[in-house]
Amino acid sequence: MNASRSPITRALAVIAVVFTTLLAPIGALSAAQAAELSGVITGITTTPTNPTTISRIRTTVTWCVPSNTKEGDTFGLTLPVQLVGVPTPFFLRDPDGKVVAEATVSTTVPAVVTFRMTAYAETHRNVCGSAWFESRLDSSVAPGSTQELTYHTSDGRTFTDTITVLPAPADTLDRSGPSKRGVFLDDADQCRTKTTDCLRWSVLTPAGPLDSAVIRDTALQGTTFTCSSVVVQLLTLAADGSVTATATYAGPTDIACTSTALTVTVGLIPDGHLVRVRVLASVPAPNAGSITYHNSAQVTTTLGETTTTTGAADDVRSNSAGGFASGDAISIRKDDAAGHPADTGGTAVPLPDGTTGLVFTIENTGSTALSDIVVSDTVVANGTVSGLSCDFSLLGGPGTGTTWAGPLAVGASFTCTATLSGVQPGSLHEDIARVTAVGGSGKPVDDENPYYAFTPHPQIQIVKGDSKGNAADTPQTRVTLPDGTASLVFRVTNTGTEPLANVRVSDVVVTGGSVTGLSCDMSALGGPSSGVVWAGPLPVGASFPCTASLTGVAEGADHQDVATVTGVGTLSGRTVTDDNPYHATRPDVAGPTDTPTTTPTTTPTTTPTVYPPVSPPRSPTLATTGAEAQGWATFALALVCGGGLLVVIAGRRRGVERQ
Repeated sequence: MNASRSPITRALAVIAVVFTTLLAPIGALSAAQAAELSGVITGITTTPTNPTTISRIRTTVTWCVPSNTKEGDTFGLTLPVQLVGVPTPFFLRDPDGKVVAEATVSTTVPAVVTFRMTAYAETHRNVCGSAWFESRLDSSVAPGSTQELTYHTSDGRTFTDTITVLPAPADTLDRSGPSKRGVFLDDADQCRTKTTDCLRWSVLTPAGPLDSAVIRDTALQGTTFTCSSVVVQLLTLAADGSVTATATYAGPTDIACTSTALTVTVGLIPDGHLVRVRVLASVPAPNAGSITYHNSAQVTTTLGETTTTTGAADDVRSNSAGGFASGDAISIRKDDAAGHPADTGGTAVPLPDGTTGLVFTIENTGSTALSDIVVSDTVVANGTVSGLSCDFSLLGGPGTGTTWAGPLAVGASFTCTATLSGVQPGSLHEDIARVTAVGGSGKPVDDENPYYAFTPHPQIQIVKGDSKGNAADTPQTRVTLPDGTASLVFRVTNTGTEPLANVRVSDVVVTGGSVTGLSCDMSALGGPSSGVVWAGPLPVGASFPCTASLTGVAEGADHQDVATVTGVGTLSGRTVTDDNPYHATRPDVAGPTDTPTTTPTTTPTTTPTVYPPVSPPRSPTLATTGAEAQGWATFALALVCGGGLLVVIAGRRRGVERQ
């Protein structure tokens, strides 16, 4: 195989290099991943320090995330193995109720709490807060013991608290009367996400002997009974008052159940025994935490001639979990006098005279008051910003200036004004407004906002040659026309930085011959398909072709004609023009010539029309950002592919602006 590469192969290789070079940063931008944060948890406390075996344990976690925290970043905490029943999920919110982080608790032993940050941390600085959650002691924890509770953070640090566990209060229920108990079936969920059959109510009769008992229970607070779950059990009473389930009650039983009411009638209850009725209940909505469910029942008993009716009730409260957070934030937004934000190079605003007024709006977008506010503006390129002044008077501050001691309350804002002038044509203007302050945390906070503009620079170019690809735009490069005729082709291009209107093309013969049939095709741009005048607009970088015929160049004569195009900038209103000559000569066959008098006979061939190339558009230099990288890559590909098709016209001078 021949090791040399064809022109097509070499061109494809160039294109591949361009794509690899320009698109690599785009891939890097998308490679960002959520991070596991370090050093976030600053303290942990556990209360009470002397709980009973049935007490709720409250854990409080203080934390602060770094200033570069992103949405999706996490930090974690592995709980002591002794703590169970932590509700999940729960949320940490700022004073306005915005979610700062979401916490989820695993079902593993020990449980792991994972805190996932929202986008709040991306728009606030010095984000700190506190999270709390209630739990209970595992049933394996013995009363009278001292327990060391060890918490492990996801970044490898350890926090320890010590508690002394007391015995639960003695069950002093009088078994001569009825009682009621309620529990969550899933102690970790506690009706937070599982709302069906998440509660269980139990009603116990007095201890026998009894001839009969009627248990009536009513669903409250929108809860509903599941009738298929009703169970009637016979319990055995111990000397200490505790009870154990012996078996399903085997005596005569009648059950009447609806979603809101339950009635159970039983017969004989032996001495030393009692009957327990259990039913599952569903709640109407997910439990947001720290909700109390109440239920009451009535039990009517008969022994001989004596009938007694007594009420019984119980409450079940879910463990609470939640948290708060705060963050310092300040925003600055800058628009021009016409309301354009123009905060990217791609949205740069044209300024016909290089001048505009600027309006700044500064707002406390955090959750703490701010102090020591300073506003500034720095010109990065092209132009001058002057007269910057702010009005703090509506907030109790001065009416002018760029600094204020504050305080700038949460949600409060003020405005500043300045003047931009001296933006010169040919390059992009950029200035950056900046505000700094001190947050409620005592740490600094800042924000900035750029503004881009340009002064329009209208420019147009016309390139003319013949259909054989000859530019012939100087006497030294003139073309010999054996029969005194040629097909002329033109290319008109907007090489400025603003659209052009009232585009006119003409061609004037200076000497020798005639140019006729001049016509342009603007249809690809939305204009007419023939003619020499178009209202426009001719977009920046766009072009269209024209054609004409040169005839009648006499033997021994030289020819020169000049093509001219004019246009008017749609933004600046300035008129621009460009021209391009074409030189030719026809030999004098009767006299001496520089070419042989005998010309070999050749077979006539048809030469395809070759239009002059499209000149690349000249536009303001724009900052390349991640969001704009893909557009630049596409533009680069167009240049590479288009460059391979250009017919280079040597000696062509650039179009000039004539005002």
